Amino acid sequence: MDSEKKISDVFTSYRQLFFYILSKWKQLLLLGIIGGCLSLPYIFLKKDTYVAQLNFVSEGGSSGGLSSYAGIAAQFGIDLGGASGGAFDGENLTELMKSKNLIAKTLLTKFDDKQLMIEF
Repeated sequence: MDSEKKISDVFTSYRQLFFYILSKWKQLLLLGIIGGCLSLPYIFLKKDTYVAQLNFVSEGGSSGGLSSYAGIAAQFGIDLGGASGGAFDGENLTELMKSKNLIAKTLLTKFDDKQLMIEF
């Protein structure tokens, strides 16, 4: 019993499969048309759903007058200088904003026995 297959045997079997599917083109076309007609009411009657998310990070304290303006300008990609450096600069800020788990754990921790941080 020969368990090895030749490449030509594989190509022959794929060729036979291709021609079998090609011979059923009428049924495939009919199935596509029926599926398209059945999905049209769903497409036109479905309400649009939009999802928006906002993540924010703030750094406590400010060093003076222009630092707050430099921070706002940095959000739009403008470097005014005077960056203080720290955990909320550059790529660190981007990675922190991406971390939904960190934000969820932080905002859902209890500030005191009665209220969560998110309630402030």
